[in-house]
Amino acid sequence: AWNYVVTAHKPTAVSHSCVGNFTAPQHLNLIVAKCNRMEIYLLTPQGLQLMVDVPLYGTIATLELFRSRSETQDFLFICMERYRCIVLHWDGRNSELITRSGGDVSDFIGCPTDNGQIGVIDPQNRLIGLSLYDGLFKCFYGCARPTVVVLHQDNKDSRHVKTYEVALEDKDFVEGSWSQSNLDNSAHLLIPVPLGGVIIIGEHTIVYCSATTFKALSIKQSIIRAVGRVDPDGSRYLYGDNTGALHLITSIASTISYLDSSLVYIGSRFGDSQLIKLNIQADASASFVEILEQFMNTGPIVYFCVVDTERRGQGQVITCSGAYKDGSIRAVHNGVVITDQASVELRGMKGLWSMKSSLNDPYDTFLVVTFINETHFFAMNMENELEEVDIKGFDSETQTLACGSAIHNQLIQVTSRSVRLVSSVSLELLDQWFAPARFSVNVAAANTNQVLLATGNCHLVYLQITSSKIVPLKHIQLEHEISCLDINPIGENPQYSSLAAVGMWTDISVRIFSLPGLKLIRKEHLGEVVPRSILLCTIEANRTHVFAASDRPAVIYISDQKLLHSYANLKEVNHVCPFNTAVFPESIVLAKESELSIGEINDIRQLHIHTIPLKEQARRICHQEQSRTLALCSFKPKYIHAESGKHFVRLLDYQTFWVLSTHTLDEFECGCSIVSCSFSDDDNFYYCVGTAYILPYEIEPTKGRILIFLVEERKL
Repeated sequence: AWNYVVTAHKPTAVSHSCVGNFTAPQHLNLIVAKCNRMEIYLLTPQGLQLMVDVPLYGTIATLELFRSRSETQDFLFICMERYRCIVLHWDGRNSELITRSGGDVSDFIGCPTDNGQIGVIDPQNRLIGLSLYDGLFKCFYGCARPTVVVLHQDNKDSRHVKTYEVALEDKDFVEGSWSQSNLDNSAHLLIPVPLGGVIIIGEHTIVYCSATTFKALSIKQSIIRAVGRVDPDGSRYLYGDNTGALHLITSIASTISYLDSSLVYIGSRFGDSQLIKLNIQADASASFVEILEQFMNTGPIVYFCVVDTERRGQGQVITCSGAYKDGSIRAVHNGVVITDQASVELRGMKGLWSMKSSLNDPYDTFLVVTFINETHFFAMNMENELEEVDIKGFDSETQTLACGSAIHNQLIQVTSRSVRLVSSVSLELLDQWFAPARFSVNVAAANTNQVLLATGNCHLVYLQITSSKIVPLKHIQLEHEISCLDINPIGENPQYSSLAAVGMWTDISVRIFSLPGLKLIRKEHLGEVVPRSILLCTIEANRTHVFAASDRPAVIYISDQKLLHSYANLKEVNHVCPFNTAVFPESIVLAKESELSIGEINDIRQLHIHTIPLKEQARRICHQEQSRTLALCSFKPKYIHAESGKHFVRLLDYQTFWVLSTHTLDEFECGCSIVSCSFSDDDNFYYCVGTAYILPYEIEPTKGRILIFLVEERKL
């Protein structure tokens, strides 16, 4: 068996970020690393504007900006986890990235560092420091020669820092002028200070250390995960810990980048990234932090299940996402989301059309809704409301088969008895073509210049529209009855079609005729698929989309030179037409079984993600179709040390995701697996949960339980 694997969603977890003048000397850019992709933003008065999203071959381990003395804008240094390095420059004239240099920095000896790769750039741009194969080092400011400070741990688990000067000529280390022994045993992060020296971050203390100064500050116990410098001289810093605290609550930060004017970017691996503003005055909730923009992050995904909530054969993925307080459930589905903007109850609709008063008008003027024995006309009034109007030249007491705008400020209506041409200014009848006696019109298609009709006894009639006149040009008789027609222009002239598509009932075929002569060009048999509706169109990437109205509505489009389709979030649509007005721009009108609605189509190729915050970490999830529920194993940590906390088994409604019931596990008991199953000679379905007791003094768990839950009255 073969599997076809593609990426449905780009990486969203942020690992690195930096700020500088990359795309132009006057531009302030935020550059964000997300696994194997890099995003470059421009800070504007409206917020962060995405300039470019670049895929890279490899996972980003280091992302740093630097500037040569002779340059006016920054260069970008990137090192990959597989030891490939590149230096990028932005070409403002062509708006593209240029690779200035690159190479392989791997070595034949040494063990890859357990704590991950570290790369830093000397403040005077004299060297780039990399820790790839054991060891931790940072370049820092205020020395005549480039200096590295190393944080290390001895065999007694004591932690120390030591400095080394880099002899550039000898390409070697020389012991530095100072060191500091016996630091906080939890010290794990070094921050270089532009004024000189280094800040050492631990769980209990923050230490500033230089050749002449040692200053320790006790802090409330916390695990600091990211630090961002506010001022160029390093006089102020922001830091975020594992609880999401940044003085007040934000996402759990993986990277902090101060932009300008109190704007800070919080990049997160564990939750949504944020653009925040630090205010001088607190708001109503006593918070000094204002969240301006959120950037969705679905990772890290630790487990998922597939659920078909609508029972339409199209599943959605329910993920256990995030970590710690940023834990959440994400409902991810692929399809077209149509958002209702207005609706009214109507039954028995047989067709929909929108019309403009003039072909040059930017907006539609009329909406035509037809029924079995009547037709209603609607227009936007001065209050931008849709109200019923009377078009005197149209026949409102019969079913309309086709309707639309025509050249010379005219409107066209086709009924079973006639074709009517009406002025869009006076709404008076200008001309009328009558169907032959005993041969009523069964099917019709029209564009701005042409009308094609199928009448009784297998006749195909072609008419042309001129100024105030309908001119019959050609008719032929076919051997079978016609099921559908279309003359939508697909050539160079957007108002005239040289082809007609005709679907046939009896021989189940599609035929292409030339216009105006109605000469047969091509005949294609469809087998057992009866043509009921037909459309001529040129589908272009990102421009033309086809809506297929059915019991499973879908949108057909082209992406990467492939013909694709996406199902819409609707159960059944009978008719559809485009509708563009000032109040409802670029919308569509949908005729359902008992409702007429105006909807807006969101991005067709986008994955749609619904977030359900938990404020705890989701670990396992399972779906049970019989009870229409989800069971979730979750963990609420006791902060600072996330190994301890409470574990739960929660029952959720599988559509609303509301918590219906909760079972608290024993102390030290952790939910490891969950499944829905049934047993022989038993019609009930059960949730079976496998657990383990994770005891502090055991390296590996030695005991656990299998818990069996039955859902009764929506309770465990």
